[in-house]
Amino acid sequence: MKNYFYEDLRAMSQPAREMWMCEQCSEFGKEIENLMTDRERQSFTEEMYRKLRQVSKRWTSWNHKSFGNVTSRQSVAELLAWEQSTTLLINPVIKTRNITPEQNILVRFQELCQKFDQLHETFTNDILEPMCEFFWPTSQKVKLDNILESLKTLLSQWKSLLGSGVIDQSLFSESSSKHLHTFTLRGRIYDFDSVIRLIPDLLEKASLALSVVRKWRVLYKEFCLTRQNTYTLLESTRSSTKSKSRSQEQLGLLEKQSDVVQNQCDNLKSELEKCRDKCQSLEKDLHFHVDLCDRLETEVEKAKETCNTTKERLEEAKNNSQENSDSQQYRQVLQQELNASKIKFCTQRIKLINARKRCVAISDQLEITRKDYETLKMEGEISQNKYQVLRNQLENFRKNIRIQGGMVDSLQQQCYALKKELDTSKASCKMVTQELTEVKAKCGGLEERLRHKEKECLKVRNELNDALKREKMLKEKNAESRGICKAQECPQMRAV
Repeated sequence: MKNYFYEDLRAMSQPAREMWMCEQCSEFGKEIENLMTDRERQSFTEEMYRKLRQVSKRWTSWNHKSFGNVTSRQSVAELLAWEQSTTLLINPVIKTRNITPEQNILVRFQELCQKFDQLHETFTNDILEPMCEFFWPTSQKVKLDNILESLKTLLSQWKSLLGSGVIDQSLFSESSSKHLHTFTLRGRIYDFDSVIRLIPDLLEKASLALSVVRKWRVLYKEFCLTRQNTYTLLESTRSSTKSKSRSQEQLGLLEKQSDVVQNQCDNLKSELEKCRDKCQSLEKDLHFHVDLCDRLETEVEKAKETCNTTKERLEEAKNNSQENSDSQQYRQVLQQELNASKIKFCTQRIKLINARKRCVAISDQLEITRKDYETLKMEGEISQNKYQVLRNQLENFRKNIRIQGGMVDSLQQQCYALKKELDTSKASCKMVTQELTEVKAKCGGLEERLRHKEKECLKVRNELNDALKREKMLKEKNAESRGICKAQECPQMRAV
């Protein structure tokens, strides 16, 4: 799985985030599947029970006291450490069917607990945290609140079961109790049920957490489609202002997307039909094996009763009969019947155990198939809604294209009219340009005349200034001459 970094997802687009989260969920599902093989899952509880019973008996015989109930990982670790410390003294043969002799089932138990602890941390950091950050709508989040609450409760139970203290059986899922009934052994004790039920319950919790996250993603997609459907008209109105070629490109893209979504809907429908058929076949197979278990239980009881009856007859024959050839033959016949009854009883019992295991495996497959069916059904509804939204967008774009075509025609007519007005304006502009040229020429002549007149005015002004100067000089001379005259006339007057 990829490590989650907030900055990386913030830089991605929403489709890229959805693809990233899809890959995360797929990788997490693969890690769950790769934890244990199918055969190991079917036989793990029985092998764990056998091993714990064997080691606890050895511990009791070694220490001359009872070990007590094995109800925690710490108890298993203590038994494992004690067994490993005594391997140099005693080397018992462990009878296992699906676990290799070199692999201790208790060591395998500890490894699986550590892997589930790592899976819990990975799920919390790399799936739950980005889901809360980038797949949480701003409104209409009532459904997601419930889902988040149930997911946090599930993860809390998961973490508590992996603690080193006594396992709290109230944290187990009810469905995991079926793994305790997959084997029937003589002298079955129930001191180890909490421990042997732990790994199957953690497997169910991990699968359930993954299915809850997938449901979360489906609801978020529904919310996003609702928002997209709400703003379809606005987007189509905005797109109507774009050019016709761009609208055609978007129309082609929408048609391709519509075809792709339609193909996805068809594929989901076919997968849905296959999943439904598989569910029906598994239900039939499950009913058949349940009936087979009932028949085998009846046959086992009958074989047990036959064994008891034959055993009683044999005991009576041994106690009551005299020692002769006939009584010996009779006892031999009864002994053969008893051996045949025991073989039949063991055979039917083995068949019953295998049938019960097969019932559990089929019920698990049926539950997984039903979950897949529900998921496919929801994805099919989402794809159908998405297809309908794309069809509506396609129709809106086609209407916009028709409207834009009419607008283009009217604009073209307006362009023709404006072109005619432009040609008329150009002709009138030429006439005005000619008149302006003539006026400019006239203005040039008037400017020459004005400059000539200005020169004449300047010349006249200079002559006027010279005349004024001469007049001033003459006035001054006249005043002097008058003074001289007055001066000459005064002595003459005095003489007279």
